[in-house]
Amino acid sequence: MEALSVRYEIYLKREQLRKVVLVVDQETWTLQVFDESNLRIPCALGQAEVRVLQQLLSSPGEVFSKEELIAAGWVGRVVAAGSLTQAIFNIRTFLGVDGHCIIVTSPKTGYLFSHEFVVGQAATEVVLINNELAVPAEPQVAPTLDAKIGKRALSTRMTSYLSPLGWTVAVLLVVTTTLAIALMKPQIDLVWNDPLNIESRELGQLELKFINAGAQVDSRRIDSQMVGLSPGLVGEVWVRAYERRYRVVCFSEEGASSYTASRQMPLQDVIAQCVKREAL
Repeated sequence: MEALSVRYEIYLKREQLRKVVLVVDQETWTLQVFDESNLRIPCALGQAEVRVLQQLLSSPGEVFSKEELIAAGWVGRVVAAGSLTQAIFNIRTFLGVDGHCIIVTSPKTGYLFSHEFVVGQAATEVVLINNELAVPAEPQVAPTLDAKIGKRALSTRMTSYLSPLGWTVAVLLVVTTTLAIALMKPQIDLVWNDPLNIESRELGQLELKFINAGAQVDSRRIDSQMVGLSPGLVGEVWVRAYERRYRVVCFSEEGASSYTASRQMPLQDVIAQCVKREAL
């Protein structure tokens, strides 16, 4: 028996070009995931989550409103906005430590699937697959995304560049959790093969933590990036710089939010925007 399915190829880690294939069965609304060796990765996402994920993947880079995503995920049903929030959280958790960069929040608008994580310009194709081929009787199963990530993160446990507090936070970044987003530590991407150093700075009631890869830390550069920050900002901010973008996670009494910006923007402006958005 044949079923209509949609196939997507995405990056899990853009800088390392780690790819997976997602196959959405539009009859049962289940998701099959395969790694680069064509090993199947178990997926526990529910039907509503799979529908939401496909809606986002249907137009990478396009912002879908919360209403549109709810309508796509829960067809013909009336659900609270919290159901969508939980679905997005589950999808991001399954995608791993880069989940917040893959599924991006558009403040007060909705969500989008970052086009930077879609492989090629024609990443989506509709195919007819035989159910017996799509679901082998005894498929060769690879570890889950979280298991892979957790194993690699734990292998760096003895690095001398992480303080005890920094290591605790790093573990929290990669271990699957059922805690509410407001109670989570930021999911900032770790570099598996490089040691990490967490530099802390305080400016009034604003606490800044800079995650650096490698043993060498340019303290002058970090201090220069704080110039121009308003002393009235309140909260906790984690910052990591990539080749072309900043990844910023902000915490306040209201919860946590994630923000990604181009490296062309002054870092002090990026931090200020993130803190102010979290305070709204």
